[in-house]
Amino acid sequence: MRARAWLLGILGVLAGLVLWLSFSFSPSEVAAGAIQAAFGLEPSDCPGCALCGLSRAFSFASRGEWRVAGELNRLFFPAYGLSWLFALSGAWVGVRQLWPKRGDGKMS
Repeated sequence: MRARAWLLGILGVLAGLVLWLSFSFSPSEVAAGAIQAAFGLEPSDCPGCALCGLSRAFSFASRGEWRVAGELNRLFFPAYGLSWLFALSGAWVGVRQLWPKRGDGKMS
């Protein structure tokens, strides 16, 4: 059980970071490589893969432009939903682990 809580916690932090980046950078900034530059990486051209356009799609969705996001990449819908699910689950696990317990549940 503790391993599952740790896994959800780590995935929650990563998903939260991805969502934060999608709100922080505009789609044009994402296309220009601003996220890579923010982490000190050299922006490079996308070689083209199944994930192509997903970062920009997240950025569009975080601004409420769902149609454009869906047109950029069809994987956007499950990926964005799972990101929110993991971020919220990770937050819930964090609160449950940090919240003080009232007792061990035994009656005296």
